[in-house]
Amino acid sequence: AYAVLAPNPPNRQPWLLELAGSATIRIYCELDRRLPVTDPRDRQILIGFGAFLELLRMAAAQDGIALEVESFPDGLPGNRLDERPIAAIRQVGGTVEADPLFAHVLARHTNREPYRRDAIPAAAAAALRTAMPDAPDYRLHSGADEVAALRAVTIAGFDREMRTPRAHLESVHLMRSGRAEINANPDGISLGGPTIEFARLAALVSAEGLADPDSTASRQGVDKLLPAAPAPPAIVRPSTPDYRRHTH
Repeated sequence: AYAVLAPNPPNRQPWLLELAGSATIRIYCELDRRLPVTDPRDRQILIGFGAFLELLRMAAAQDGIALEVESFPDGLPGNRLDERPIAAIRQVGGTVEADPLFAHVLARHTNREPYRRDAIPAAAAAALRTAMPDAPDYRLHSGADEVAALRAVTIAGFDREMRTPRAHLESVHLMRSGRAEINANPDGISLGGPTIEFARLAALVSAEGLADPDSTASRQGVDKLLPAAPAPPAIVRPSTPDYRRHTH
């Protein structure tokens, strides 16, 4: 249950699970839930599967259960994922200690508000590093110049996606505005709250309006999100040594 609700782009929950015997789960990608325009090589969707596997491991460890994960047991796909399994997860003998990060799983949320500009305390930076012992290349960027450069990349990427019609439309088609749409389609990008409900009643928000990056609805969304981009005083960047599927 914890793994099924793992973070994934954009909340498509693309996993299919096969119970293969009493102690093995094989996990597959539901291929029509991928993002062919914004994620043409399925890299983002695969990172979501990594979140699934990590939450599964943590939840099992909470009960002392040890799991073994085999990536791509039937072979690696090419540029796109295919019908072969992403991983096989097996229960193995012995017990494991609970992961201290598991206590924070249900507190996870998306913060779209500007962050405080306070410097990251040394103890907090050390705790972050300890929490990711398997990250082969982990960096905490806190220097003013390097953070400014990463902020610029973030803003430029956001603007490029908004200004590329096919990429922007892919996101628009997954937007669920208002409680009725969110309840009917509990995936995608949720746009909720009193302001959105009022805007829908007043016909100020529609799929057609959101599809136009210069519309009032689109610009209001951009104006709300962009202030958060330049705010972080530091940025954590774990990365992989190469672009192979196994290391994603």
